[in-house]
Amino acid sequence: MTAWTALVPIKSAGRRKTRLGSVFSEDARDELADRMLHRVLAALAASPSVREVIVLSSVRPKGWRGRLSVDHGRGLNPELAAAARGIAGRLMVVHADLPTLAPADVETLVAMGEGGAAIAPDRWSRGTNALAAREAGNLRFAFGPDSLALHRSLMPSAAIVRRPGLALDLDLPRDLEDAVGQGFLPPTSLGAKVSTAFDISLQAFTC
Repeated sequence: MTAWTALVPIKSAGRRKTRLGSVFSEDARDELADRMLHRVLAALAASPSVREVIVLSSVRPKGWRGRLSVDHGRGLNPELAAAARGIAGRLMVVHADLPTLAPADVETLVAMGEGGAAIAPDRWSRGTNALAAREAGNLRFAFGPDSLALHRSLMPSAAIVRRPGLALDLDLPRDLEDAVGQGFLPPTSLGAKVSTAFDISLQAFTC
């Protein structure tokens, strides 16, 4: 069995999921982000190929006792590149906002990454939700607008991994609606705007 390191970046409290500001309060967005992070961490921990999980953040996330790589605020791509330089061998980067990520998704990503590198697009085939490479130094980071096209140009031989658990991220209100439609959030979480903390004691995000 191959041994992979997983690097999971997450923004600090108050800066998470700002595009959901029309739906949830700041506290609710932070709580939602924490629950999704824990879902991703649980999926990685349950994946046989993952040897170590590292969270990239400016502060230690609530409940995380594992390895932390400190984000110094230079921007996501420079911070990922700096963290990757300290990692030898197989490395994946998985975003923290994948509410349906499962170990099978992770295992598919690493299996395709064994060929050299792999890219997991979002469901719109515009963004990138995960990257993997057999050699950490071969990863190129271009997260941001149209990152899928940029990653493909930087890593033209990378395999493209299309899995529902890697494709569904929560960034916009329409993503919440689709999550409800697929049964990953209960309908009661939508509707009127939330001005108090979102009641996230919901089974959909229980890890």
